[in-house]
Amino acid sequence: MLVVLTELAEQAVSETLLPALPLIARDHLVVVASVADPEVRGWALATPVEPGAAYRKAAAVAALADRRRTVARLRGLGAVVVDAPPGRLAPTSPTPTCGSRPPGGCDRGIRRVWEEVCGAGRASIHLPGAPVSANRDIRPPSPRPVALALAILLAAGVAGCGIPRDPESTLDRARGGTLRAGITANDPWTTLEGGRPGGVEVELVEQFAHELGAKVEWIDGSEAELIGALEVRELDLVVGGLTADTPWQAKAAITRSYATTRVVVAVPASQPVPDDIAGVRVAVEAGTNAAGILEDKTDAVPVRVPDVTQVRGSAVAIDEWLLADLDLRDTGVHLSKAKHVMATALGENAFLVRLERFLIAHQAEVPALLDAAEAS
Repeated sequence: MLVVLTELAEQAVSETLLPALPLIARDHLVVVASVADPEVRGWALATPVEPGAAYRKAAAVAALADRRRTVARLRGLGAVVVDAPPGRLAPTSPTPTCGSRPPGGCDRGIRRVWEEVCGAGRASIHLPGAPVSANRDIRPPSPRPVALALAILLAAGVAGCGIPRDPESTLDRARGGTLRAGITANDPWTTLEGGRPGGVEVELVEQFAHELGAKVEWIDGSEAELIGALEVRELDLVVGGLTADTPWQAKAAITRSYATTRVVVAVPASQPVPDDIAGVRVAVEAGTNAAGILEDKTDAVPVRVPDVTQVRGSAVAIDEWLLADLDLRDTGVHLSKAKHVMATALGENAFLVRLERFLIAHQAEVPALLDAAEAS
C-alpha cells in the first residue's frame, strides 16, 4: 500500500503521480489523500455583491473544477482518493489508535499494513553495534504520524477490498461475458487472412477468454484506431505484435513482457561461422528495421529480398526462432531484440494483472505457437 499526501493541483499531479500510477497501481493499493480548503468552496458558493467577489468566485469555481478533474483522473487509473476538509480527512469517531482493532472486511492487505504501522511504534529500537542499554533510551516514533497513517487506512476502508482494482469492472464484466479485443495484423503475432483472426496472440487471447468463461469479440483496425477505442473503454485489450517500446504507453496500460525475440545474422548449418561479418553479403527482408540496422550499424553488405525465409545457401538476417526450422545457426551478431506485450485500458488493473499472470503462465507455449504460425 502506498499513501500519498499531496495537493490535488492538476499540473503538479500530472507531472509526477499520473505517469507512475499505472505501474504502481497494478501491484499496490494507492491512496491519495488531500486536505480541501473550505474557504475556496465558500467563495464558489457565495453570491458576489461587488466585482472583487465576482472574480474570486470565478477563480474558486475554476479551481474546484480542476480539482474534480484531477480526482477523476486518479480514480480512473485505480487510485483511492480521499479529499476532505480539515478535521475530516479521516473518520472522526472513533479516533484510530494502535489499541483499536484494524478494519474488518475483505482486504487482508489493509490489516497487514495496519499491524506493520502499529508494530513500528511499539517495537523496541536497536541500533547495530550499540549496546542494548544504549538503545533502551531511544524514544519510539511520535504517535501523531501513526494516528494519521491509521486514519487514512480507515478512510480507504472498503475501497481497499479487491486489490488491484478495476474502476470500470472490466474483469468482472468479461467473466462469463464478452471480451472485446482489438486486432491489427502483424504476422506471425496476429493475422487477418480472409478477415479471420489468427496468429500467436489470437491463440493466447482465445485461451485467456476460455479461462474467464468469456467469448471474444474481435474488432480489427489500425493501431491508432484501436488504441483510441481502448482509451475510451470501447475495447478491453489490443493485440498486434506490440512491443515494450510502443509509443502508446501514455494512452494504454502495457503488460509485462511475455516473450522476447531477436533478429540475428545466421548462416546455413553446413557453413562455418565467420569471425566477422564485415564484407559478408547478408540477405535481409526489404523495408524492415533489420535492413536499416544492417546497413547503418554493421560493415556487412545488405542484400534486400522480399522473403528472407526463401533464401538458401547465404547468410541471412532472420528471427532467432526460425533458425532450427531453416537449418541455420547463429553467428553471434544480434541486430535487435523485442519484448512482446499486449495493451489494456489505463486503470483497469485487476484485468491487467489477471492477463499478465495468464501470459507468464503460458509463455513456454510461445515457441510452439510461433512454429505453428510459420507452418500455416
